[in-house]
Amino acid sequence: MSIKNTPPELKVNELDSSVLGKLDRYGISPRKFIKFKNQFSTKTRDNYIIRMILDSDARKLGSKGHLEDAKDVYGRLASFIASEDGENPVETLKNMHRLSLRQYSRLGYSSVRINNCGEGGCRECKALGNKIIDISEALQKMPLPNPLCSFDLYRNGHSFCRCSYEPAKESVKIKSKKRREEKTNRNSYLVPAALIIFLILVVFYIISF
Repeated sequence: MSIKNTPPELKVNELDSSVLGKLDRYGISPRKFIKFKNQFSTKTRDNYIIRMILDSDARKLGSKGHLEDAKDVYGRLASFIASEDGENPVETLKNMHRLSLRQYSRLGYSSVRINNCGEGGCRECKALGNKIIDISEALQKMPLPNPLCSFDLYRNGHSFCRCSYEPAKESVKIKSKKRREEKTNRNSYLVPAALIIFLILVVFYIISF
């Protein structure tokens, strides 16, 4: 696919209603779409451009540490891939869940609980409900999206797992625990030090008189 070096030709007012509808549903401004579109051949599919924009936005947000926003964009991208192109969004969903795990880890949690999608979920996903797993293990094994999920949300022949993570209530906030331990250790040194200083001052006072 060749990159064009010619000035932009497509304009916002030339976009048809179907494209504008997609841009609105997936949170993309028409101007951003035009900017991307005009870099490529006019034969490039609109859906390809939209997917590229969403993927680019998610990666940029993730690299800047805006994990919640990046996770939201990956969720929109997964929906777009499944609903508009009828493809399997499993890799995009994995990226979304990785960000979720990284976010909870950054907040200091050591483990997460798997939430299934309730009564509307498939049997395979219901079996995962309330399972607690260490974040490090979850990042290694990636239990979500559930590879056994049989829920075909968009009726395109592909499963679309809607399970999610939440911090486990039993999970210890690692950073908070570490801060408490550091404070305790600091106090254990401060008290004896203060006592020694006090005794030195008393001795000095006695000697002075």
